[in-house]
This record gives sequence, structure tokens and C-alpha cells, in this order.
Amino acid sequence: MNQLYQRIQQNLKCLPPKDAALCNQFLEHRELLKLREIVESCLFMKKRDDYNDIHKEKWLKVDRGQLEQLTLDVREYTSYLDLFDISDDLY
Repeated sequence: MNQLYQRIQQNLKCLPPKDAALCNQFLEHRELLKLREIVESCLFMKKRDDYNDIHKEKWLKVDRGQLEQLTLDVREYTSYLDLFDISDDLY
């Protein structure tokens, strides 16, 4: 799981600069649901921008494949943590 965390931390650089900075803070403070929401929102907005003839400057440098991988990694990471939260409630 440590490698997954490091991969997420590294791939946050694929986000637009303001989103990357915010997501780094969320990751450091373990606000993972907020992190996930922003990453998934960025992916949605990137896909939406890809369908336009004229692209917004914010999305020109964002690699969609890397963003998709980041989204999957964040989902996987949060799913592991959700399992631990459930197990704590059982005891």
C-alpha cells in the first residue's frame, strides 16, 4: 500500500497546478474523500474538454491516461482504508 501512496503522490502532478496543490494538502492530512472528489471531478472535466473543438488552457497539459490511472489508484487506496474503518466498527 505504501507504493500505491507514493504513486498517488507522484501522479498528482498530472493535475492542473491549483488542483494538484489542493490534493497534496488533502493527501497529507488524510482527507481522502475530498482528494477522491477532486481527482474524479478533474477526470470528468478533462473528458468533457476532450469533446470540445476548442480546449480550455487548463486542460491542454493534462494527460488523460495518467489522470485515469490516478483516479483508479485513489479509488483503490480509499477502498483499502474503507475496509479498515469497517473492521474497527465491528470490535
